[in-house]
Amino acid sequence: MAEVPITEESYPLMYQLTQLHPERTTLFIAMEQLSETAEIEQFYAEYRQYLIDSGSPEVGVDELAGANLRYVKGYYTKTTWTPWASAIPDAFSEG
Repeated sequence: MAEVPITEESYPLMYQLTQLHPERTTLFIAMEQLSETAEIEQFYAEYRQYLIDSGSPEVGVDELAGANLRYVKGYYTKTTWTPWASAIPDAFSEG
């Protein structure tokens, strides 16, 4: 996959989150900072587009995004990841 810059124009929420902690992975920052359904959905839409823009095949982007979120989920308590699972349940199902 090609490295695509996260810009304010292309991925506004992802950009805002990376500015909080530029040295950290965006998914981890997002899971810690976002808890409202609308912002989680916006982040997920931007993240999916970022994966596509980075060269992931569009047909498999949901599986890749879901696998990445399920991996990150393992680092957090149920209280932290439950809003995510409620906002984008398909991303948290493994089948």
